[in-house]
Amino acid sequence: MTAGGLRNLRILRLLFSIVFFMIIFICASYSNTSMWGPQLVIPMKLSWNMTRTVLPIMELNNTGEFGLSQQLLRSQSLNITEQQLNKNTDETQISSSSQSIETSNPFTEANQLYETGHQNIDLDIAHVCPLNGLTTILLILISSALSHERQRMAIRQTWGHYAARRDIGIAFVLGRSINDTENKALRWENYLYGDLIRGNFIDSYDNLTLKTISSLEWADKHCNRAKYILKTDDDMFINVPKLFNFVEEQLKHNVKKTIFGRLAKKWPPVRNKKSKYYVSHGQFRGLYPEFTTGPAYLITGDIVNDLYVRALKMVYLKLEDVFITGIVAKSLNIKRVHVNEFKNRRMKLTTRNIQNSFSIHRISCSEQFEVWQKQHEK
Repeated sequence: MTAGGLRNLRILRLLFSIVFFMIIFICASYSNTSMWGPQLVIPMKLSWNMTRTVLPIMELNNTGEFGLSQQLLRSQSLNITEQQLNKNTDETQISSSSQSIETSNPFTEANQLYETGHQNIDLDIAHVCPLNGLTTILLILISSALSHERQRMAIRQTWGHYAARRDIGIAFVLGRSINDTENKALRWENYLYGDLIRGNFIDSYDNLTLKTISSLEWADKHCNRAKYILKTDDDMFINVPKLFNFVEEQLKHNVKKTIFGRLAKKWPPVRNKKSKYYVSHGQFRGLYPEFTTGPAYLITGDIVNDLYVRALKMVYLKLEDVFITGIVAKSLNIKRVHVNEFKNRRMKLTTRNIQNSFSIHRISCSEQFEVWQKQHEK
């Protein structure tokens, strides 16, 4: 090839490179909303020892959608390598005891179904609960489904901001997937935010009790000095300042061995086999003991270990609120106290309702922002 031909080839390569990187830049920066919307606190792997870097990011759109692919583009600045992502990620090799619970034996103990331990590879334990909870007054553990990335993002951008305080810890609790792609996406998400607690069970509705047991195990092992633990779900709005004031009031009175929430009394089991709440006569007879409904309940830190240890010895029931706060708590003589501010249901999203509640159920991704704004109205 002549010198002129080589020169033309180099010019073409240069032009191609410029166009390619311009396309990447445009795709990464494109947003249908203002870049000056809500800011997300992103823990940076290079300097996240109790510090956080605030980056302006794209808002959720009006359907609450925020694709993980957009975050993956940003991950390039974190120098994440494929080797780092894939380390210790053999997440499909899960024992049969961790599969969705479908057993013909109604008297199976939970310890036969529960596999201990967590995947804490990319979890920022030092931020979620520093010094095993020495400074943590309130630890909020949010049960979340694997595919609920949008819900988690909405929470991080609204009431999840309180995780920046040293006396409040917030994390999402999930299981595992049998899908490699899904597990890999979750690893990316955890690398970016460091707030996903991954248990050793298949994530499914029938395994919600295993998820709560996993939450108790994690809190007992990594945050056993926390004063209070809130268990909640990713479709909830939590009025953290109001709840925190309530917790501080209980601390003044040195309240122990108590679960606070929305108390359910004399509830009969659902016998309709088509219902997701179905429980057979063989699994449970009579009325359920008093329990606090599952969307949100608050437990004193002194009973975390007791609940975890006793739960593993009890006959398994897939209804986690009935099992943990009813059956297990009753066996330990733990008080269940009704607090009306735990609404735990869908309600009219007025400013008054929001500001007077601890917890509101069935909040969509986009509604998190609406409720968050109304919470701060004067």
